[in-house]
Amino acid sequence: MFLRTGSFRANSSDRIGLLDCTRVGFFNAGVPFQSAHPFGGGDAGSDMAVREDVLAEILSRYDPKSADRKDRPFPSGSAPCPPATFLLHRLLLQKVSGEEPADELEVEELALLLADRVIAASFGDGRPAETGRRRENDEAEEIRGYLSARPGKRHRLDEVARALGSSPFRLCRSFRAATGTTIHRYLTHVRIHRAIDRLAGGCPDITDLALDLGFSSHSHFTAAFRKTVGVTPEKIRRGVIARRTAALLPSAPSRAAAAGN
Repeated sequence: MFLRTGSFRANSSDRIGLLDCTRVGFFNAGVPFQSAHPFGGGDAGSDMAVREDVLAEILSRYDPKSADRKDRPFPSGSAPCPPATFLLHRLLLQKVSGEEPADELEVEELALLLADRVIAASFGDGRPAETGRRRENDEAEEIRGYLSARPGKRHRLDEVARALGSSPFRLCRSFRAATGTTIHRYLTHVRIHRAIDRLAGGCPDITDLALDLGFSSHSHFTAAFRKTVGVTPEKIRRGVIARRTAALLPSAPSRAAAAGN
């Protein structure tokens, strides 16, 4: 499951946790879960179902013992969804919905690439083990939920800490311990994800978009976007991504498989 806006917490025996635009969720078939929106605002996103034999083939590349877990093939409940992966997801969504011209082969190849990337990420998340870090993980989820609900606000650490009943030092320490990154970098990624979504949808004014998402200027936004995604927001807006997919997406090892949505 990929979220474009908002966040929600999925509670299940698979320990999925809080999902937002920077994390993709894995839901094993037949495993019940409950969802909640502890930070309000709802959410919008999409999901992708992977055929059983295709999933088994992809998983076997990263875990030879995955065949022993047929009922619960996913090794974790969620994994990082960096901007390049989010961009690939958004492009696939455009192709499937008919926003951009596509044929079945192109859609299948994009779907396989996306499935492979997010599954690979689930084996290399890099987050610390949960043992002894329950408090840090819970606080990091609160921070992610709070910021993802307010991506365009000019946040200050003391204000966020006060809203969450913590201190700036504790927030920074807990967030880095649980996620391996900084609060600022996370917020920038949320803003870039939102920008990708709106640019791909035809946003007409990049300056207004930059200010709305909390960047100080057009140039600040463009620099952050290019550094994170590898292309300028203007290229996305002009639709270059639809015509030059291979040139825009970061290279990744090719893997053969077949998928169904």
